[in-house]
Amino acid sequence: MFLKNCERCGKAYTSSSSRICPDCIDQDEVDFRKVRDFVKGNPKMSIDDISEATEVDKARILDFLKMGRLELVDITNPPLECERCGKPISMGQYCNICKQDIADTFRSSSPSSETPSMKKKSFKERYRGE
Repeated sequence: MFLKNCERCGKAYTSSSSRICPDCIDQDEVDFRKVRDFVKGNPKMSIDDISEATEVDKARILDFLKMGRLELVDITNPPLECERCGKPISMGQYCNICKQDIADTFRSSSPSSETPSMKKKSFKERYRGE
């Protein structure tokens, strides 16, 4: 555990991984629920309108979208861009095409694609020379 200053409010706190303090994490959860509940009842609202109605900062709403915690489905101009190709997206960091391409890249380099000569030897093969 390290003593850190919260990136959002500046308060000192102890943490091993989080960049914001427990109070800001709690406030994020309250803000997320407010936005989520509002969007459920008003799916065609813009981010500016959502921000105004819920009193949650537009940047926080965009963070919820980037994290994939929130998705705006009935919008004509998606608020985010794919971090890889720049295509407009409504949630997350990557468009579906780039997500698939990244997954394919990882799959092709996974251990399951090893050739027989690359596989680890079993106990018998290592110690009995088989």
